Amino acid sequence: MKPIVTAQCYTIHPHIQTDEDFVESMKKIKEIGYNVVQLSGHTKVTPSVITETLKEYDLKCCVTHSPFSRLTDDFDALVKEHEDWGCSVIGVGGMPGEYPKTVEGYTEFVKKANEIGEKLAEHGMKFAYHNHSFEFERISGATRGMDILLEGFGENVEFIPDCFWLQYAGVNVYSWLLQLKGRTSVIHYKDYRIVPGKGNHDFAEIGNGNMDYGLITEIAEKIGAKYAAIEQDSCPGDRFDSLKISFDYCTKVLGLPVK
Repeated sequence: MKPIVTAQCYTIHPHIQTDEDFVESMKKIKEIGYNVVQLSGHTKVTPSVITETLKEYDLKCCVTHSPFSRLTDDFDALVKEHEDWGCSVIGVGGMPGEYPKTVEGYTEFVKKANEIGEKLAEHGMKFAYHNHSFEFERISGATRGMDILLEGFGENVEFIPDCFWLQYAGVNVYSWLLQLKGRTSVIHYKDYRIVPGKGNHDFAEIGNGNMDYGLITEIAEKIGAKYAAIEQDSCPGDRFDSLKISFDYCTKVLGLPVK
């Protein structure tokens, strides 16, 4: 089954910094046609407001990006919030800065991630890790940080692969994703546009860049990903317009379901 098209709320993070703006933004997302969201960039919003807003607009939360410090220092409250939101996957946006980008640092992070995953499993939840490109730096001969994560994460830790950052890292996006069979429920759909004079790359709406999202969707089906989370770190105009352009392409061209 093709993954369900999902709105990654980091795309609209400037518009979800207050309770009132969050409610209005979820209304706009629902009006575009999304039925599923990933909560990210919402840390100033009252948890109960999130709970009520998701119910009001019949939106499912499939995963979050939460502060790593809350997983270590505010675990019970964070789990309760996710239970209220009906979300069983708690993710982080990357490896926290307190872990040095060394073999030892990655190894220590893997140990901590597995401990968190085991604690979450007691609540029927999983921990998830979102990549950027730095994980693919070679830090010890042929070893990359990502290799340590791939080998070390246990069954209660999954990946949130970000296709743009895989492309940026210089790896083969399509073959690399195949390594995650059974290890991811959410893939970040984020297109890669060539812009001469702007570092030669930029974020793009799905279908407006150079990545093959038809092939990525076929791979998503093969590896068992349930959600295709549309994310665009920066947009050329209105952020909601970009979410709609990607939504239209994903549903009309790629045939992604909305629920």
